[in-house]
Amino acid sequence: MTKEHLAQILDINFNITKHIKFVPHSIWINLSDSQTKNSIKKQHSIVAVKNNRTSHPVIHPISEFILSRWKHMSYNTMRTHSQNISTFLNYLLINQRQLRIYTLQTLTFEHGSDFLNYLTINQKSRQTVLSYKSTLTHFYVYLAKKGIGSNNLDKFELHNNSHTSQRYKYSSPFEGVILPSKSKSYVEHHLPEIYILKLLEFSTTTSPIIALGVYMQLFGGLRMGEVVNLKRSDIKTIGPYGVEGLLLKIEKNNLRTDIRDSSGSSYVKKSRDQLVLGFRDWLKELYKAHYNNYLRNSDSEAVFINKHGKAMTGASYRYYFRKIKSSFINYLKESSNPHDKIASISLANSNWSTHIGRGTFTNMIAESAQNPQDIALLRGDDDISSSLDYMSNTKRMKQNLEFHLELLLNKNETESEDKR
Repeated sequence: MTKEHLAQILDINFNITKHIKFVPHSIWINLSDSQTKNSIKKQHSIVAVKNNRTSHPVIHPISEFILSRWKHMSYNTMRTHSQNISTFLNYLLINQRQLRIYTLQTLTFEHGSDFLNYLTINQKSRQTVLSYKSTLTHFYVYLAKKGIGSNNLDKFELHNNSHTSQRYKYSSPFEGVILPSKSKSYVEHHLPEIYILKLLEFSTTTSPIIALGVYMQLFGGLRMGEVVNLKRSDIKTIGPYGVEGLLLKIEKNNLRTDIRDSSGSSYVKKSRDQLVLGFRDWLKELYKAHYNNYLRNSDSEAVFINKHGKAMTGASYRYYFRKIKSSFINYLKESSNPHDKIASISLANSNWSTHIGRGTFTNMIAESAQNPQDIALLRGDDDISSSLDYMSNTKRMKQNLEFHLELLLNKNETESEDKR
């Protein structure tokens, strides 16, 4: 018998539980559109068992729990609950001897309470523990309805639910759970305005492949998933090469059904028409450069493509943005300007990524807007129903924003010259 065959034979004392784990698993399902009768693909997140000796995931029957409760929800919602229940099952698997649990038939509320407290002890955030608590409540109700475990539905209390379309909701059955205290978040929500154009400069030199996308986030408030979902037909330019702005049709496009993007980073949160404001000639030059360098000779309908010519995923976009972030912080750190050094410390020690573009955009328009309707319009909170109103709002907000930023940038340039 060869060494390869011997390696595949399990020792009689081999403990398989040390080599398997539950994982969220992404699959694509073909569905029929009730209106067009066309076949469409929808991504689902389920639960699988993965053996580190084979690395091939096997779909677990507990996936029915996810699909029965959230199959009509967004992929990211399904993924959150798939991740939560996988982590819980792994906890039971690793600690089965201490907990004395070997099947779900012996699962009790105490096991759930112990797990939630385990999360708190391991310094998970309050929001994270509450997320797990919600998933486990649904899971225990699911098991009770299936007649699995030592608890039946009589053990669960119902209360009025005013937050969703469901009138009643089951209360959490877990007692003695210690939640983490509410603490201040160290997430950076917006970039100091004096560094907006500098970040754009670094995007053009460090990761030019997403420079236009970074502009769209900073001057249009787009989320990362909305950027990578854009198709060429989704863009309408205002003025030559969009010098006055862009009107984008944000839709839930499935541009990469060939891969399992289990992170959920390539999704659109809300379909809408979205305005991207033009500032100086920045948008015009970025749009022209992006078209000439990446789209002119491409057959892809995607606006943002990877080095292989396929639609870029959210994971790839985040990779390129991290390079921009690193170069930008290093520039501030090495600057002779003390304000830059202070900013580098703050940005290096806070949590921020691509979403800072949307926060920065919101902060800018809040400074320039004349009324709340302007902010709602430009953030995409409301549909652009009138082209006339849209054009007048665009021109006025563009002028206000340019005036605001010109004052800010000129002030910064004057202060820099005075310190020399």
